[in-house]
Amino acid sequence: MFKLQKQLENTLSYVSAAAVAFMMVITVADVLVRYLTPWNVPGSYSFVSLAFVFVIYLGLALAQRENAHIAIEALYDKLPRPMRKAMQGTQLAVLFAFTAALTWFTGVSAWENYTMGDTILGAIAVLTWPARIMIPIGLFFLAARFLKQLGQLVFQDSLIEDRHEALHEEV
Repeated sequence: MFKLQKQLENTLSYVSAAAVAFMMVITVADVLVRYLTPWNVPGSYSFVSLAFVFVIYLGLALAQRENAHIAIEALYDKLPRPMRKAMQGTQLAVLFAFTAALTWFTGVSAWENYTMGDTILGAIAVLTWPARIMIPIGLFFLAARFLKQLGQLVFQDSLIEDRHEALHEEV
């Protein structure tokens, strides 16, 4: 089960990277077309704006797994392990609950946008639901990662930084 979770997180990060590449291609194409002709690439701004959702949300779970989110550890590192364990357990429980709720609400919103065929109007109509569905997908995997880390903390007495250090010692 956890191996599948890791593989899916990796796959989502590849999709996120592909979205960055897509954004670069569209942007360069738009700049070239504008430079060489009096026109632009229709919908380029809309596509790039919606691709940001893929970039941001699909990489969240991987960043959490890699302990790559921004953290201020000046005080935390000086605390005794039992205090760090309590703080991290509270943090993971609250973050899991919050992210699970966000997953539900953004999923409902994405479904509503899908059923009504929501678009961004411009030179061409660009559907928004493919990007909107990425939000609950990314949040779902982030919530699953929080839950896994909470389980490791409770049942294996393993802090996030312990696992992160062990992973980088293996490489």
